[in-house]
Amino acid sequence: MEYTLRHHFAEIARVGDEYFDIVTSAFDFAKLCSALLALSVKGKGSRADPALKDLISECHDVNAVASTSFTGSGSSDPGTTARSTRRAIR
Repeated sequence: MEYTLRHHFAEIARVGDEYFDIVTSAFDFAKLCSALLALSVKGKGSRADPALKDLISECHDVNAVASTSFTGSGSSDPGTTARSTRRAIR
């Protein structure tokens, strides 16, 4: 999904193929979504593209789940795990 969003960003921003990796690799997922919304506002007038906004909202939900990691809880039971998210680590 992220790769498709990067291509969509490059298309809207008119980034040439030779610059695709250089420009799009600078964005993490959240910044890529913000940049896409900003570009859609510029292209559509004063409002973000509603379909893109909904898609990005769903992507954030999926990314939050995918970014969750499971780590050992420090318990003496090796089968015990604790769930931690990126937000909890910050």
